[in-house]
Amino acid sequence: DVKAGGERMTVSAIAETAKDFLVYKKTGSYVNPQRYARTSDLDSDGLRVIVGCCDAKGVSVNVHWGDHRPGNLGIAASRKFA
Repeated sequence: DVKAGGERMTVSAIAETAKDFLVYKKTGSYVNPQRYARTSDLDSDGLRVIVGCCDAKGVSVNVHWGDHRPGNLGIAASRKFA
């Protein structure tokens, strides 16, 4: 989440995933290796999409509600970054 003027704002899952990949491509460092970012997107069941845990295996895209985090959704958006 991004805080602006005390308000909590979220970005799309595509934007968060792109940020993770682009930061890695530029710096060689993984962004959010142990954390998830809450996005503004909802899955088909109305659950919040979260993106994070970026490491050598890739970026994890999951759903979240309350304190429970179920299994992976898979790739929410696929883009080639070359």
